[in-house]
Amino acid sequence: MSRGPDERGAELRALFFESSAELLQALNEDALKLEKQPGDGETVRSIRRIVHTLKGDAAATGFQELSEVAHKLEDVLASETTAGHGSLAEIAFRAADLFSEMLSAYRGETKLPSSAPLQKMIRDLARLPKAEGSAAKKGKSSSAVQAVWTEYEKLSMQRAANEGKFLYHIRIQVDPTCAMPIAARQLVLKALADQCVRATFFSIGKHATYYPDILRKVVAGGHTVGTHTWSHIELEGVVKTKGLEAAEEEFEKGASAVPMMAGTPIAPFFRFPELRHPNEMLTYLGERNVAIFSADVDSWDFRIKKPEELTKSLMGKVRKAGKGIILMHDFQKVTSIALPQILAELQRDGFKVVHMVPKETLGTLPQFDEAVQKEIKMPVVPKRPQEAVVRTLNQ
Repeated sequence: MSRGPDERGAELRALFFESSAELLQALNEDALKLEKQPGDGETVRSIRRIVHTLKGDAAATGFQELSEVAHKLEDVLASETTAGHGSLAEIAFRAADLFSEMLSAYRGETKLPSSAPLQKMIRDLARLPKAEGSAAKKGKSSSAVQAVWTEYEKLSMQRAANEGKFLYHIRIQVDPTCAMPIAARQLVLKALADQCVRATFFSIGKHATYYPDILRKVVAGGHTVGTHTWSHIELEGVVKTKGLEAAEEEFEKGASAVPMMAGTPIAPFFRFPELRHPNEMLTYLGERNVAIFSADVDSWDFRIKKPEELTKSLMGKVRKAGKGIILMHDFQKVTSIALPQILAELQRDGFKVVHMVPKETLGTLPQFDEAVQKEIKMPVVPKRPQEAVVRTLNQ
């Protein structure tokens, strides 16, 4: 079973597990639509976008097996002939089931399920006769784009060639559906600053160690910082399978890591992953004098992918509730785009965003401070000099 290349890959995997659940739900919903309306072009395109995202995210997180199956399915969905075939809905359902089983195996580090049945269905679908002219059309769309160089670039390349250096032309295309979590967080902070709004961020401990600069920008912006466990594991399940002590450790390591990375004490505020609150942990956190936050309005920004739809859905819920805590995720691209409009509509409708500030800061426990320090003994996202990023490649 493939694994991420290093410890920093843990953040990508955590994000992937969270986002993939939403993608699979959307895939099931689209498969149901396609079953009712076979050959619907927009639904087929939506399924292909979902599979494309799963393929790329799985590859980025080191889950090569899932990525390869998704890649084959994506290719066959691109064909005009197969897109209208009656078996496509069944294949989409099978794919959603298989991907879900594979994710469970990755999470539990167990044996992967066989992908052979789905791959056979994909191969059978790919063998269908192609529509006339489709090959020519595909060939035209896949032709290489000719590079246009400036005079300065031409001179630089000629100078490098004269010095015996190798020249590489690398074309990079950024997927417009890429989540870009770091960029999204920056945009969220900008939107809040533009509206002079301060929010409460519940930071995952391990993730804070990967990008402490982002967390420090949150602090510098005057926002309140709480915690959200060490590794974003669901604590109700931890209590049942590993015991209360393991769940306490998950909280405490997060409580140690976040202020350590923020460079300042933080609020004694905590939100449970998946909003599941085991009674044993409620008692423990009460003894630690930690305030537990839930949500009154869930934005569902992990499911809604269009900014205008997110704004409409969220504002409808807020108007109906009249008040409450709104749950959003700062790493979601759709949130970063929609937030300026959401804040403007909240202000227009007379809502006031309340900044939650604690009377006291969160106290950490020395044994968990030490445990976190051992885990992050290697440099955390070091500031690399230019020569460490741009290198001359020799044969």
